[in-house]
Order: sequence, then structure tokens, then C-alpha cells
Amino acid sequence: MSVTTFVGIFVSALLVTSVVVSGKPAAVAAPNPAHVMLVLMENEGASNIVGNSALPYVKSLASNYGYASQSYALRHPSLPNYLALVSGSNQGVTDDNPPSSHRFTSVSTLADQLAAAGVSEKAYAENLPSQPTADSGLYAVRHNPWEYFPNARIAVVNSSRITSDLNSSSPPDFVWYTPNITDDGHTGVPTDTSAHELADTESFLSSFVPSVQATNWYKTGGKIIIEWDEALDSDSSGINGGSGGHVATIVVSSALKARPVRDAAPVDTVGILRSIEDQYGLTHLANAANSANGTIDSLLSGTSNLSTQSITNGPSATAWVGKSFSFAIKTTGSPTPTLKKKGRLPKGLHFRKNHNGTATMWGTPSAKHTIGRHYLTIVATYGKGKTKQVRTQTFTLTVNP
Repeated sequence: MSVTTFVGIFVSALLVTSVVVSGKPAAVAAPNPAHVMLVLMENEGASNIVGNSALPYVKSLASNYGYASQSYALRHPSLPNYLALVSGSNQGVTDDNPPSSHRFTSVSTLADQLAAAGVSEKAYAENLPSQPTADSGLYAVRHNPWEYFPNARIAVVNSSRITSDLNSSSPPDFVWYTPNITDDGHTGVPTDTSAHELADTESFLSSFVPSVQATNWYKTGGKIIIEWDEALDSDSSGINGGSGGHVATIVVSSALKARPVRDAAPVDTVGILRSIEDQYGLTHLANAANSANGTIDSLLSGTSNLSTQSITNGPSATAWVGKSFSFAIKTTGSPTPTLKKKGRLPKGLHFRKNHNGTATMWGTPSAKHTIGRHYLTIVATYGKGKTKQVRTQTFTLTVNP
């Protein structure tokens, strides 16, 4: 055997050995992965965010892009929601204590899923201190869930790097962003009042969102999810056993700008994680596997689910002269449609819109000129302007003597 041949075989053996010893096959990069950013805001109910005259810019985001109008937090206080957003569970935590009280070394997170799938990722935190496992100044560790999962495969860096990173030739596909406790609306300045908290929220988002929209990351399909962690403590509403209150969830993307979507389907904190996993073709972590938590897939896809927009009641009904009659018009899909009828009802019957996606035909047919078949058209109108969709149903009402 020649020296050259021997050396070649020896080097090949070393290479094979190194692969076996590592025990961790290299991740294969996902083809054209989505660009998703999750920005966490603090402690406000949906009714005090969307439509509030003190937040005109935030209102414009909800109106001109995507808005989940029935979004709910998992529970109070903050930390359980942050843990659920990255792991699919609050991990039994019911307080805001630091990582010295709660460390989950063997729990899989979204970061681990993304890394295994070859999807690049990075977390950014404003005012990140040198010791990020404890509060410092305007930095609150309970708003940075990655510190509770010390083995999570994600880098957490100071937010000052985000613009250059998003404009680089290889920006992170998934981005987590933790504002400081003033910018997220938690603690108002110069004094902590509700008015100052709202003003700080408006100031931060009206500066931050346009700065992200100007980056190459956003221009190549970026989607910004702006999520409030929980509502006020007085609001314990929720879905699927949750109790964190009704919160605002807004999604900003170029696709939604071209065709805004308002989704009235219920969703909670864990459902937000489920939708992010859907964007990257990942399996669902923990409780995110439960479809009862909902999704915001319609907002992240940039299109409303038109196939679910329909009038679902039967196309005909029968009434009798002199007898009380009531018939429910029902619809499915979002946003909640407005209903009207075209055509004349027989004397004694009426049409009432219930303003919740249903309507009622009711009354007592009188004897004169009512016997026979009456033809109506039920019209359901979803959305307005560019998002407007119309569904119709030909309806036959038969009145018997």
C-alpha cells in the first residue's frame, strides 16, 4: 500500500469517527423558511389597545394589517404566558419569580425545534444586562423566557444589533423581541400612570415597527406578531380553561397590507405558538398540539379562510297561518358578517339582525295573501373595502293554511 493511499484511508477514518462521536447530525437548513418576529407587549386588555384614541398608530396597525379580535392570554401573571409561548406550557409556574426559582433544563422549546430544522433564529432584549438571569434597570428577566430554559438553542443579544442583523446577507429567520419595561407599556414614564403606559406603547411601536419594515428581512416576507402577554388582573376571561383575559394580537406583513384580515376565531397564548410552528412545518409542543387553543394561521398566511365563510342554515322553511313562527339564519367564518334579506316577507313576518353573525325570521303569518311560496335571498357580508366578501343563499318560505 502506498503512503498516499494509507494517509487517505487514515484521514477518512478520522472523519467518520468524528461524525460518530458527535452523536448530533448537522441540521439541514429548511428551504426558504418563513420570516417571523414575535414582539411582546405588557398588561393591557384588547379594549384599551385597539380603537383607543390615545393609540392612533396601534389602531391603524389593527385596521390596516391583521387583527385577532378574540385573542386570550393563558393566565395571570406575566411569566406563565412567556413560558407557554416558547414551550407550549406554563410548566406549572404561577408566579413571576426569576430563573433561580424556575429552571427547565430538559424541556424542549421552540428554539430547539427551529435549530433542529435548520432554521436560523435570534432573540433580542432591550437593556440586556451582563447578568441576564436577574432584573436590572429597565430589564425584567420574567419577560425574557429563554433564561428559564438554560439549554435552549438560541442566542439572546442586546436589541441594538437588530437593525444590522435584519439587513445582513443572512438574517435570522425567526426573531424574538423583548422591549424594556417602559417600551412594552408595563411601566410608564416619567411617572407610572395608565396614560403614560399607553403613551409609551404608542411611541415605541410607532418607531419600532417602521424600522423593521425598512429592513431587508421584512421586505423578503417578514411577518411581525405583536402580542400582549395578559390583560389587567380584573379580566379573567379565556378559552380552553385559560384565565389571562382578552388581549390584542396584531400581525403586520406586506401580504396583509394588500389585503387586511380580521379574524374573530378564538385563540390563546398557546395557539400563537402553534401558528408559529405551523409556519415552519414543525410538530406542536406540549399543549400547542391541542387545536382547542386556536391559531392565527389566517393572519400569518395573509389570507382569510374563505372556505369557512358561509350561510349554514337550511335553504327553506315552512310556516302556518295564524301560528307563531321563528327561524334562525346562521353563518360561519370570520370576520363576523352582517346579514340582510332581499325580497318581501309575507305579512305578519319580520327579519331581525342579531349583530353576531345570525338573524331571525319571526312572527305570525296573517291569512290574507300569505299562503304559498315566498322567495328571498339571504346576504352575508364579511368585512369591508378590500377585504369584503359576500355570500348569498336563495331561501324559500312556504306558508300553509
